[in-house]
Amino acid sequence: MEKAAETYAKALFPALQTVSPATLLDLQSAMLDATPDCIKVLSRDGTLLMMNRAGCLALNVPRESGFGMPWLSLLPPEVYEEGKKALTKAAGGERVRFQGKSRSPGGFMYWDNILIPLVTTTAEDGLTIYVSPAISRRQPPCGLNWKKRWSGNAC
Repeated sequence: MEKAAETYAKALFPALQTVSPATLLDLQSAMLDATPDCIKVLSRDGTLLMMNRAGCLALNVPRESGFGMPWLSLLPPEVYEEGKKALTKAAGGERVRFQGKSRSPGGFMYWDNILIPLVTTTAEDGLTIYVSPAISRRQPPCGLNWKKRWSGNAC
């Protein structure tokens, strides 16, 4: 996967032709860690391959874990089934979105989860980019039935 990222980055940014692969990987990690959004890369079967700093914090996964665990096992029970459905659809090539939340020391975080399948050369090595913009840190946001879903109250 690192080689693919290197090739892609150098094709898009010709100035990176002279940058070493190690430096390029550090630049990409710094870029991903600069956002408060959770960004993950999942294998077709849902194995967590990579996650940025915000994702590690939100799901309580140590950065040095090496990942490799099932992504679904990291979800709280309230969103497990929706996550499972979304993963199945994404593995089939469909872009999927679902509402989610995670537990943190300060309470719950609410997320707008988006799974985006990547086109690859073979179906067996398909990857999914999983982006979760943080929506709210304190309470479910209004709109999209968030309040109704998580607290039983409409906005």
